[in-house]
Amino acid sequence: MVAELKEHVEKLDSKVREKTLELNENYDKLQIANWQIIDSIQYAETIQHGILPRREDLTLCMRDHFVTWKPKDIIGGDFYWFSPQEDGFLIAVADCTGHGVPGAIMTMVAGMALQQVVKEVDFTDPSTILQALNQMVQRVLNQHTAQSRSDDGLDIGICYVSRNGNTIRFSGARIDLYYSFGGELLFLKGDKQSIGYKSSDINYVYTGHDINLESDMRFYMTTDGLLDQGGGPKGFPFGKRRFREFLVEHQGETLEEQKESLKRKIGEYQGSLEQRDDVTVFGFTV
Repeated sequence: MVAELKEHVEKLDSKVREKTLELNENYDKLQIANWQIIDSIQYAETIQHGILPRREDLTLCMRDHFVTWKPKDIIGGDFYWFSPQEDGFLIAVADCTGHGVPGAIMTMVAGMALQQVVKEVDFTDPSTILQALNQMVQRVLNQHTAQSRSDDGLDIGICYVSRNGNTIRFSGARIDLYYSFGGELLFLKGDKQSIGYKSSDINYVYTGHDINLESDMRFYMTTDGLLDQGGGPKGFPFGKRRFREFLVEHQGETLEEQKESLKRKIGEYQGSLEQRDDVTVFGFTV
C-alpha cells in the first residue's frame, strides 16, 4: 500500500514538473514575442517622429512657436504638419482615427495624401485643400465604395500664412483655430464634417476664414485629446471652456512658458486618471 502511494506521488510530481517546465517555456516564448512587438513599435516611433516637422524648419518661418505632441501609447493617431511654400507656408494639426498602431498608420496615409493634394490644388486656400483631401482619403482607402470594410478618416485644422505676413487663412474639419489679439481671445470654428470617412460628404465645401494679421497675434490649434481628457473632482472632460480660460490667463507668458504651464495644468487636472487619447497642441506667432 505504501509502495503504491509512493509510486502515485512520484507520478504526480513528475506531471507537475512537466507542466511547470511547459509553462516556463510558454512564458519565455510570450516574453520574446512581447519584446519583439515592443521593439517594432519603438522603431515605428522613430519613423513617425521622422514625418513630423523639424523645429529648425518651423523656426525659419515663424517668429515663435510651441508644440505639445503626446501619443496615448508609444505611437499614435495625431500629427502636426508643415509645408513651406514660395509665397508663404502651411501649418496643420490633425487627429486620425484611433491611436496606437492603427492610428499611426492613418497618420502616414493622411500625411502623404496631404502632401500630394497641396501639389495639385491652390495651396493658398485651406478650404480647397480640405475638400480635395476628403476626396483623396476616401479614394485611397476605397471608402467611396459600398464594399469597403474600413471606415477611417481624420479631423484637421489647417492655416496658410502669406509671405508678406498680412493675412492668415484658416479652414477646419472639426478642429478650431483660437487666436489672441488686444487682450481678447477669439476663435474660428471648424466645420462639423470630418475628412475621408464613408459618411463624409465627398462633395462637401469647407468654410474658409481670412484674418488680417497684427503683430501681437498668437494662434493655437488642438486635437480633441486635450479637450476630452477627464479629470477634476468629477472626472469631467477638460473642455473648450477651460482651454480658452487657460489661454486668457497665460497671455503674458512666452509660448514656451505657456507650453510648460499647460503641461502642469493638464497634469493637475488629470490627476490619477489615465490619458484617454493622443494629445497635440500647436501654438505660433508670425
